[in-house]
Amino acid sequence: MGFHPRAVGEVYLMLKLELQISRAGLAPRNHARLMREIHRRCMERQLTQRVPKHFEMGAYQEYGARQRSAKYNEGKMKARRIGHIKPNVRTGFLKRSIRGKITATQYGGRLLLRAALNTKLPL
Repeated sequence: MGFHPRAVGEVYLMLKLELQISRAGLAPRNHARLMREIHRRCMERQLTQRVPKHFEMGAYQEYGARQRSAKYNEGKMKARRIGHIKPNVRTGFLKRSIRGKITATQYGGRLLLRAALNTKLPL
């Protein structure tokens, strides 16, 4: 599994999925249809279950990010100004604006995430 940034604002998540399907009457066309459905559902699961975890408190540990300094946490500046201390969240606009486009073939699936970042945040 790895991240391969291609352009600004786009990140591709590469997953390798291996299954062994052994059934006597499975035609190549049906096998391709089955694999396409498996890859599509895998990407849907990534979009609905994994992406929202980037905006929760467990994101620091999950992705090995450095937590805020003790001075920042003691003063609780973010909590006073914004009302919470969730990572990667200020107004919640980024999380709400994330859209995913799923493409799947019998050989693999791709999840393309896009988000609107063009609005100015109040200071």
